[in-house]
Amino acid sequence: MNEMGFMDVEFASDEEELTELLCKRDQVEREAHSIQTSYIKVFGDLITEVFELKVECIKKKKMIAFCQAKINRGQYVDVNEMNEAIDKDMMMYYVELKNMTEKNKEAKESKGHSEFEVGMAKKIYRRLAKKLHPDMNAMTQKNPKLSELWNKIAEAYQRINLEELENLEVMAKKLLEELGDKGFELQTKNLKKRIERIRDQINTILTTEPYTYIDILQDEEKTAEKKKALEKERDEYKSYLAELTEQLEKLLGGGGINILWTMN
Repeated sequence: MNEMGFMDVEFASDEEELTELLCKRDQVEREAHSIQTSYIKVFGDLITEVFELKVECIKKKKMIAFCQAKINRGQYVDVNEMNEAIDKDMMMYYVELKNMTEKNKEAKESKGHSEFEVGMAKKIYRRLAKKLHPDMNAMTQKNPKLSELWNKIAEAYQRINLEELENLEVMAKKLLEELGDKGFELQTKNLKKRIERIRDQINTILTTEPYTYIDILQDEEKTAEKKKALEKERDEYKSYLAELTEQLEKLLGGGGINILWTMN
């Protein structure tokens, strides 16, 4: 067994090896997604809380800078002007926080799959990949119906939707029969280079996040250390936010300015 999980065997052809590698790559991509979901289930609340506090600190610092600039120039602080300017500057942080919150919710609501479901999904996907994977069948990129069908297959496999994959296999068989010789054209250009490229892609997935999160998730000590680190970071941001709030209140009080703002 080599570092990518393959048996050290000789393949009958480059096409067979490429098919195996494509299926392996898509498998580890799915595994990486599953690992990320598990990681978010364990640490998502803390990660989101830390980021939300970070966003509040950034917003508070911008408010301090805005008010200080107005005070230095002897100008009146327009609340609407300040909020509009800061909200514009903070937009990318708000979007990122929203995405993070949604992913956290999705991860908590996601359900695991049985070994039977995963195994059957792999078998069906492998059969379909030999016929429709764009790196195997040149017609998949050329024919809109084949392209759409393959996208649905890839999505169903990522979600391990066994029932959907079974239905899509029936649809694929019917469509290929209708297309006949025009439904399959073997990709034969630069097979050796493509094989090496797919191997590199697999290695990259296996050695980078989120796949490497598995090292933390499978080790109770590392899991506890990660939670402790996130809790420490959260508490530090809470303290920093309190300092910024006090600083802003002193600034406004000293400048003789009355101002109201809403904390998100």
